[in-house]
Amino acid sequence: MPDLFKLRSKKRKENSFSNHPEIFNETSRGRLFPSREFSLKETESIVKDELDIFKAHMKEIKETSLMLKELERMHRSGEVAENIYNAIKAELTERMTTSFEEFFKLKESLELIKARAKIAYVKEKAKIDEQNLVTVPTEEIYIYSAPYGWEKIISNIDQALSSLTIEEEISFLERYLSFTKEGNPSGETFRTGRELCRKRLESIQESWNLTRREKIERLIALEREVSQLKEKIKETEVRFAIGYYDEASFETQMSSLKADLQRAEGEISDLRKYIDEMDRRLFRCSELLKGKS
Repeated sequence: MPDLFKLRSKKRKENSFSNHPEIFNETSRGRLFPSREFSLKETESIVKDELDIFKAHMKEIKETSLMLKELERMHRSGEVAENIYNAIKAELTERMTTSFEEFFKLKESLELIKARAKIAYVKEKAKIDEQNLVTVPTEEIYIYSAPYGWEKIISNIDQALSSLTIEEEISFLERYLSFTKEGNPSGETFRTGRELCRKRLESIQESWNLTRREKIERLIALEREVSQLKEKIKETEVRFAIGYYDEASFETQMSSLKADLQRAEGEISDLRKYIDEMDRRLFRCSELLKGKS
């Protein structure tokens, strides 16, 4: 792992919510949650550090994933010998494991901070509503500005978390798992990495199930729209045949209806391909976790 990440990891340990055991309580499920509220200023500082490290690890994962892809291509084409391929593969997958571990911890930490920031926002907003503040006396500037500070924290975290799409994340998992299937390379580091992938895959699957349901509902609506458009096209043709429309009006109507039909059918095709591809990739990740090709 680059020195940059060692320094950032050290900084994270000094500033992160999850690395201050003295201010955390352990729940019955073994998860840590803050035992006291953090001020806006404290949270802003922690979030800034967490986001910097989160982005750095995300960049590292993307770069390492691309290197693994290129390594695989070189191996298939015979550009590198088997022993060199295995040595580089071990190095890259170990680096990716380290970044995965930190990345997923940070993701969970940021989601926790975001949830608490939302609660703090509501609390501070209620103070303003209760006092019905129209002007802002100097001593109340903090109270007035606090909701907007929390709102900014929430926005910054959302922006960072959404910068990695579910498609990209599945791609990283699939590539990593394909390189570490059947315990190759072996070692505790890679077992840890695969366990992290398993947990993350479960979370992604839950999220995808909800998204998939929405996509299916959209498909049903589009198929209904296509059926209606086809009926309108037939109706327009009949009306033109009996002289209800002149040729110019008919051409205008048909052009609009056919354009709408083409759009709807195109969206249906794209949605079906997207759903099938996501299902296929998630299934492949599940199979790779079982050590299957």
